[in-house]
Amino acid sequence: MSYKNTVAQKAIHLLKYSRIRALAKPLGELLGERVTQFIRANPKNWLIVPVPLHARKLRSRGFNQNDLLAEAAFAGSNISIAIKKQNPLKRIRDTKSQTELNGTKRLLNVKNSFAVTNIGAIQGRSIILIDDVATTGATILSAGNALIDGGASEVWEAVVARD
Repeated sequence: MSYKNTVAQKAIHLLKYSRIRALAKPLGELLGERVTQFIRANPKNWLIVPVPLHARKLRSRGFNQNDLLAEAAFAGSNISIAIKKQNPLKRIRDTKSQTELNGTKRLLNVKNSFAVTNIGAIQGRSIILIDDVATTGATILSAGNALIDGGASEVWEAVVARD
């Protein structure tokens, strides 16, 4: 879905900044339909990894919207999801918000921002990173590089909206 779609943009904004957690369910279900089709067409040892927030932002917001989206997307399925403390990926740098940065600055802002904390959980696995919005792909690239460096066999992205 396009982030330019005002409904998608407003729903994601309300989820993240107005903390209307109930919006994670319909957004996650939309994401889950697409990702589940992909997984069925590509049977592998998949692990769903939501892009983590830095600890400071998590404390401030009270939740990681990507965890909520992943939970809603794969509720009742047998697909492995690594949320909250089980997430093998950690955001190790507290970065600026990407919303006001251009492409080059976005890449630099999130470069080396992630680390794998549980190599055994990702070793040889196919990973699908879950994020709410992708604009330049800088966050997914940085997180994906950390997962590949940590031993994942491949990393794919799944986002609710693309800007």
